[in-house]
Amino acid sequence: MFSLKCSISLGLAMWLGMLFDKQNGFWAGLTVASTLAQGKLATFTLANAQAQGITFGSVYGVLVCSVFQKIDNLRFLPLLPWIIFSSFLKHSRIYGPTGGISALLGAVMILGRKNYDPHNEFAIIRLTETFIGLSCFILVEFILYPKRAANLARNQLHCTLDILKECMNQIVQKDHQELQELMKKQRKLKSKIQDLKKFCFNAELEPGFWFLPFNATCYKKLQDSLSKIDDLFYFIIYNINNISHDFQNSGVDYKELQKCMNDELKKLKESVISSISTFLDKPSLIKLFPDDDLEEGKFSKINDQITDRGISCCFERSKEVIDRILSRQEKEELKEKSIISLYALGYCINNMLKEIKDIKMAMKELAQWER
Repeated sequence: MFSLKCSISLGLAMWLGMLFDKQNGFWAGLTVASTLAQGKLATFTLANAQAQGITFGSVYGVLVCSVFQKIDNLRFLPLLPWIIFSSFLKHSRIYGPTGGISALLGAVMILGRKNYDPHNEFAIIRLTETFIGLSCFILVEFILYPKRAANLARNQLHCTLDILKECMNQIVQKDHQELQELMKKQRKLKSKIQDLKKFCFNAELEPGFWFLPFNATCYKKLQDSLSKIDDLFYFIIYNINNISHDFQNSGVDYKELQKCMNDELKKLKESVISSISTFLDKPSLIKLFPDDDLEEGKFSKINDQITDRGISCCFERSKEVIDRILSRQEKEELKEKSIISLYALGYCINNMLKEIKDIKMAMKELAQWER
């Protein structure tokens, strides 16, 4: 499919570009080629960033040529601040690498010319050929296989939930190495959530045409819940590491307490994974919830008993183990510190389960939206 898109869009762009201007028609094909090389972005996001970047660069180049008409040798000097400005564009949220590089190349193509046609005429031809190339690219993309930002956001949501599931699978640790692996997974989850936010931002700006509009409200709820879960995950790891580290430094046997904590973490793992698996195992959101559930506002409750117990009951058995072990060894300071970390852990777990419930509600809204 990709080869077919390349062939048709490049051929069409070159043909139309040559019809407009035989000498400069290749710019239309070059625009399509450079756009196809950056295939991970949505069609309109890519085309918009490239069009604006080339326009900015071309206009800047023409203005500099007008100012330095009689001193051609100094025209490269204004290129230095433009390189700096383009680097800022490259790292901006709106234009990104595509817009930044296009802005730089647009100026370089104008300022680097010598003994050719007037610069303003070349700039107009270049912009026209760019428009022809991008129009061909968008037309072919939407006819054969539209790469919409909304679809990319949905795929990224699926990928983020998959990483969250992997994190939950590793939440029950047996040693320090497994804890380090979980920390790496947590950082990966954070990165995926940031990518999801970028795709959602682009999807909100993208024209809808005849497609289903992007449900920005639901995706905003999902982003917020996933961001909170990521933060809670960090504090869960932090508190587990604190308790383990304090016990080991004090020379107290940690195995019995670890077993009690892992029993509680297993319940969290089962609850979250069973909920996430519901979303991951179904390719269509419409099939996630039965019709009756959508109409009546009901959906399955999976292991909600953990949340209902409240913070006071969470890790109650682990607290008893700490009381028994540390009171016997007269380590009151360690006991107080461990109990504080334990309650912080319970707070994080209960709030994580609440956020999972919010994700289920948001997914239900998306299912209704698709219907």
